Amino acid sequence: MNEDEAVAMFVAVTGVEDEGIAFMLLEDCKWNLEDAVNSHLLMQSEPGPPTSNHTPGMAGSALNEGVYNSEQIHPRIWKVVEADPYGQYPFLYVILGKDKCIVIDTGTGCGDFKRFVSTHINTASLPYLVVCTHVHFDHVGGNHAFQGEGCLGIAMGSRDVKFTSNVEINSLSLAHPGCTIKPFEVTRWLHDGDLIHLDEANKAKEHSLEVIYTPGHTLDSIALIDHQAGRIFVGDTLYPFTAVHLDCLGSSTTDCLASLARLKGLAAGKILSCGHVECNLGPDALDEFAALVEGVRAGAVPPTIVEGEHAEFTNGMRFSVWMPLKERAGT
Repeated sequence: MNEDEAVAMFVAVTGVEDEGIAFMLLEDCKWNLEDAVNSHLLMQSEPGPPTSNHTPGMAGSALNEGVYNSEQIHPRIWKVVEADPYGQYPFLYVILGKDKCIVIDTGTGCGDFKRFVSTHINTASLPYLVVCTHVHFDHVGGNHAFQGEGCLGIAMGSRDVKFTSNVEINSLSLAHPGCTIKPFEVTRWLHDGDLIHLDEANKAKEHSLEVIYTPGHTLDSIALIDHQAGRIFVGDTLYPFTAVHLDCLGSSTTDCLASLARLKGLAAGKILSCGHVECNLGPDALDEFAALVEGVRAGAVPPTIVEGEHAEFTNGMRFSVWMPLKERAGT
């Protein structure tokens, strides 16, 4: 990650609008992004009330508290970034429907995400419905806190139930020392084309989230289309400025390319809200990322970093990807 990418990532994670401040903090921390984010959060958490310009119904309002930074990106949609100790900084999304509060991904579980949402976003105490885009630890780690009273359930894609249910292995938590996933139960298995209604009294597609299978990053990845808001929540299928992993358990470059092509057919006029780094990505990014993956497979893109049987590849612009070296022609 170069300096410009680090500044962009810092701004996305913390909500700091002044890039000069971001540059200064990163430089003070010798360009260690995790240290810079934690330093910023420590300053924000000094004694006193949390700083906020949060106004219900006002898109663009933001709040910082503890490990969470939130921004309202639509009259009924919030992006929440978790500054976790594992350096993932997942983007979590909260959608206020008519009769429920839908939470898309719950982070690593390092903080009290449910309390944060209940205090600052879901102030009407609507029942929660948790929907996870895939089984990785930085997307399901807070699920346990939502179970029980006031929760309509936890939903995940049903493309490979066996894969999703093996949370201990396929969450990748074992690869991150100190990370554990507390038990949770999936109560609704989502199928391709299912609708998650924002209003049970009005079940039209435009008042629902449409489930789309998007395998590639994992076997169980899904995207959620909010037709009314003009957004697609794409999970970790793609995001800019830091490497997407297509070298995980259950990853497939072939599936990824098929998912990118499918999303392209659905994304005209819509915004892509990613699971990391960027919540307002244009649909042109689908072609750009697909071209990088195709270029690697064709042997046209050289690796920038090689670690054993895996390597990172970049297009020199917004996107990079980790893939098995064997996927590259001629290797």
